[in-house]
Amino acid sequence: MGLIGSFIRFVIALVLFVAALIAGIIYGPQLTFLQNFPGTLSFQSGNTTVYIPILGAVVASLALTLIVHLLSLPFRRHEA
Repeated sequence: MGLIGSFIRFVIALVLFVAALIAGIIYGPQLTFLQNFPGTLSFQSGNTTVYIPILGAVVASLALTLIVHLLSLPFRRHEA
């Protein structure tokens, strides 16, 4: 894959990251189950509450790693 192919892959990854970030900003307040999720740190100051779902992030990372690995299996080159 040449320089242009790598650049296209980078742009696609960047667009997906920005889309996920925007979706998190828009739909984040509606995810009330994160408040009671085990392993969630919460900080409150005045009218602002911040939830940091540490265990949820670890579980999501493991699940996404497994999904990406399984989806990439047909595209791998197998050399003898």
